[in-house]
Amino acid sequence: KDANDAKIGLLAIWAVGVGSALGGDFFGWQFSLNGGFIPALCSVGFSALFYWLYAGAITELAYRYKSTGGGFDFVLCALGRHHATLMAVLSLLKLLLANAATALAISSYLGQGGLPYHFKVVSWIVTYGLFTLLDCVGIRHSANGQIAATIFCVGILAFSSASNFTIFEWSNLSSRKRLDKGFIGLLKGLPYALQFFDGFEDIPLLMGYATDPETTIPKAISLCYVTVTVIAVFVLVSGAGAVSILDLIHSEAPLMDGIELVYGTGSVISDTVAYIIVLGLIVNFFAFILFASQQVQSIADAGFLPSFLAYRHPTYGSPVYASITSSACGLFFTASFSLILGEDTAQNVLLMAALMSAILSYILVLECIIRIRSIEYRLQDVDSDGKRPMVSDSELRSLGDEPEDHLRFYYSTFGVRWGQLMCVILAVGLLALASTSYDYFYGIVVLVVLGSTLFWIVSRIARRSRLVDLDSYNNSSGDQHTAFYDTSSLKHLLGGLGSSHNYDYNNEDEEDDEDSHLYNLNRMHKYGLAAVVARGGPLINPVVSYQDGGRII
Repeated sequence: KDANDAKIGLLAIWAVGVGSALGGDFFGWQFSLNGGFIPALCSVGFSALFYWLYAGAITELAYRYKSTGGGFDFVLCALGRHHATLMAVLSLLKLLLANAATALAISSYLGQGGLPYHFKVVSWIVTYGLFTLLDCVGIRHSANGQIAATIFCVGILAFSSASNFTIFEWSNLSSRKRLDKGFIGLLKGLPYALQFFDGFEDIPLLMGYATDPETTIPKAISLCYVTVTVIAVFVLVSGAGAVSILDLIHSEAPLMDGIELVYGTGSVISDTVAYIIVLGLIVNFFAFILFASQQVQSIADAGFLPSFLAYRHPTYGSPVYASITSSACGLFFTASFSLILGEDTAQNVLLMAALMSAILSYILVLECIIRIRSIEYRLQDVDSDGKRPMVSDSELRSLGDEPEDHLRFYYSTFGVRWGQLMCVILAVGLLALASTSYDYFYGIVVLVVLGSTLFWIVSRIARRSRLVDLDSYNNSSGDQHTAFYDTSSLKHLLGGLGSSHNYDYNNEDEEDDEDSHLYNLNRMHKYGLAAVVARGGPLINPVVSYQDGGRII
């Protein structure tokens, strides 16, 4: 009953998904106008097409693997532990740095409202502390608030767009003075168009919270995509038509420019909308707090982070330690970057590093579809002698559950490669920005430094987690052959095992297939086994160690 009470439905998941993308609608999108309106509109269309492909891919993967780890678990199951290590690093950097940038945006808006600078540190602590507490007590308790806040913010965006259309002028759209023209302008604006969409693709992280997740998660992904795409088009067109593009690019609150022209600076309506913008950023912030804690818990559950981070509250099902740890790291990034670089520069640096991490992670997730299709094609292939090509057990298991036809990614490997090519173009756009601004260049440097450090840490933890604790060796007598392994590495993929499990190869009830021993060993290796301790029998004596690639030593 407690577990069912902690579940949330389609509307709540939609609210979290859309809320995670709302931050880009309130601030940041105006920089997509670097090359003018037409390049900006093309940028939004480009981003919408990419996320359409990506949404189709993660819909199939979410159904196949039904895990709470999102893109990290997709890569772990389909591509293996080496790729999963890189995916863990990219996912953590994306979520933690994006959240830090959002925290700075919130305090910046509060500063414009009169908050003294020395109180901004307090605002960061309060913001992180409050929403970490909400995450720890369970998403179910905050679901209604999240739904109401998201619907309210979407309504305000609709109100803002409608207001802007009352003063819409085509001449504003054609203004291109002192703007970067041509392909360079498009490249520089392209990464900012991503902010209209970035965030909702992490919806599969809510698999463990969803009621009937096999149905709810795919529907939520589709609904979120449609919602954020419609909002993006209306915000861009109405905003660029109401205010000159040059004014928008230099604006610190682009939505307010049109509102103040329509209702007047300092009016009740203008001031109310200004406060609601902060609410929209808070909704975005909470969504990323939720996603970050789920991602950290799943990575720890797979043995890539310290095992205590895998803990979930027995009643609420919330990843308490993961939530506290990820928020502490986010608060550290927020405070340190702001104090060293200043708020404006820190936002640009963190945003650049987070966006580049996201784009690189998309390439890995899309590669999972390539891997799956490769195995499926080989299973369907029959040579002239009527024989099928050899497909290993680990490859079969990497297929997961077969999705229904309407949940499959329809665009074959060509669609995946096209999506990956679009990621490369987006990365080039980010590098073009980095070449013109030290702020964005520092973002690339931060990504390399933090990424390399985190990769080293995660790699070491992952390698150590695959070592069996020989002190737990069973000293009981008999000829039983016993395999010990770290359950934390298997738990989320083998059905939630709660304690150590012994494989008894002498048990007559075990499979009598000649490959059953190898199957079990391969199965355990796939999900994190490092060594098998065996005694009293024909199993390789005394230790079977697994190295990368599955070779037995």
